Amino acid sequence: MGKVDIDISLAKRAENNPSIEELKELIFDVPDSEWANGTGISLFTYSDDNVVKSKITLYGSKGFGFLVQYEKLSPQKSCLFLIEGKHNGETTYIYSGGDAHLCYKEYLVPKEMVWKALEYFFVTGEMLESLNWTIDYKVPDDF
Repeated sequence: MGKVDIDISLAKRAENNPSIEELKELIFDVPDSEWANGTGISLFTYSDDNVVKSKITLYGSKGFGFLVQYEKLSPQKSCLFLIEGKHNGETTYIYSGGDAHLCYKEYLVPKEMVWKALEYFFVTGEMLESLNWTIDYKVPDDF
């Protein structure tokens, strides 16, 4: 079985080896102001035999949900994004390191969906295939 590491900002709030329920609280009890400033970004890496196999990165958007990026690093690299709904052209901003990035709203998914993806990832290091993932990340024209 592999090992999951959490990013430094969450690790500062966590006890050693937090349970899955404690991780859920750490992720979703982050204040909106922290997500809005881009400091609420969460990175989870899954390693096996000290080799990072995959990772999930969350970016929060106040009031709209989370952008969820899954990267498989081994044996072959791939990058997928969790989506909800159809493309309709509506946009909002996500924040990374305090910088605003325009994002289509279908890439922002609710906490419940994020948690399903994370819970599966914490155990397997894989993406939950029953959720809607896409390899085609569209960037708004005025990005």
